[in-house]
Amino acid sequence: MLPDDYKVELIKISDLKPAEYNPRQASQKQIKHIRDSIRKFKMVEPIVVNGSPERKNVIIGGHIRTKIWQELGHDTIPVHYIDLSLNDERELNLRLNKNQAEFDFELLANYEEQELISAGFEATDLERIFKEPMPNQVKGEIEFSPELLESQNYVVLHFDNELDWQVAQTKLGIKPAKDIKGLNTGVGRVLKGMDIVNKLP
Repeated sequence: MLPDDYKVELIKISDLKPAEYNPRQASQKQIKHIRDSIRKFKMVEPIVVNGSPERKNVIIGGHIRTKIWQELGHDTIPVHYIDLSLNDERELNLRLNKNQAEFDFELLANYEEQELISAGFEATDLERIFKEPMPNQVKGEIEFSPELLESQNYVVLHFDNELDWQVAQTKLGIKPAKDIKGLNTGVGRVLKGMDIVNKLP
């Protein structure tokens, strides 16, 4: 049940201030999913902003949504004000960013695959939901690691024209990979270095 003093106001975005300490980061892919959602459903929940005199109009939760909403051409945004000290403001910022409930993957399996993809779920999520590897995925013999291990050095080859690329595919025996939708999207492979070296004249 909402408190009696709970209310949402339309506030000029130019009056709002991002929290200087906000640790929330988003990848370009995550930003795209948020933007797609806002375009389709609009701003369905207000951002949270400090209303105390000392921290007036500092955004507590909703930095990314505010930026996207403004980029989409809006001058005002729905805001829920809450009066907090700086310490409580920082704590709430962390809680809003951190306290996310887990999904029930068995219930998610009732959704269509395309619905989940549109909502931003990745291939690894889909594998966990449906408990089987996604079809049409071609993996290299060595998976990329967040750390560059001494025994897994690699070289990236760039081809700036179609003819050279076709020659490389033939000589190296590379086949196009498909994404989880079954559409050809190009080639992403990790090949054994000595296999390539042995093919060189």
